[in-house]
Amino acid sequence: QWDDYIWHTIDKHNILTGMTTRQVWVSWGEPDKIMKETVSNKEIIKYIYQGKTLLFESDTLISASE
Repeated sequence: QWDDYIWHTIDKHNILTGMTTRQVWVSWGEPDKIMKETVSNKEIIKYIYQGKTLLFESDTLISASE
């Protein structure tokens, strides 16, 4: 049900802002750690992958940093 661009990104094991947690999981595998926190009354989910931190809001990737 995902479009071709998302599948192409997943096939290359890359990620893009706007991806869902499931799409990132399919692309990169299980994260090393998952954390939840509340920032400005919004639940933020953090996926940690070998030093990289991905932030999700409402199941959408909003930020990736090292």
